[in-house]
Amino acid sequence: MVSYRFGGFFLVSKDVVQLAAVLGVLGGVLTIVGGVLEMTGLLSDRRVPPLSVLANTIVFGTVLIVLGVVGLAGAMRMKAIVWSILVVVVGFVAFQFGGLSWWWGSWGPVLLIAGGILGTIGDLV
Repeated sequence: MVSYRFGGFFLVSKDVVQLAAVLGVLGGVLTIVGGVLEMTGLLSDRRVPPLSVLANTIVFGTVLIVLGVVGLAGAMRMKAIVWSILVVVVGFVAFQFGGLSWWWGSWGPVLLIAGGILGTIGDLV
């Protein structure tokens, strides 16, 4: 375990990886919730949407759910640098699919990206 003095506090690489895992888990859960909300958003309409809108919404929602599950799996294995980098990539892809489609929708992918970057830093230190 390596520790560095940072602003009067000791920053331990194990703690950084644990923080990255927590951020990754939160980001993965929020991304899954975003995918579910994306798909259930069509239920609030009182009319049947066109088939293209229905197909796009189901595909985007499913992709967000899958990316959230991959982000959760990566967050659980954040001690390996490969998983940390994978979480960053998943966060960027999830942001492209989810984006700002719902008012707190960007927080899941942003937390995945932040957790992956912190995990990479913690693994390299």
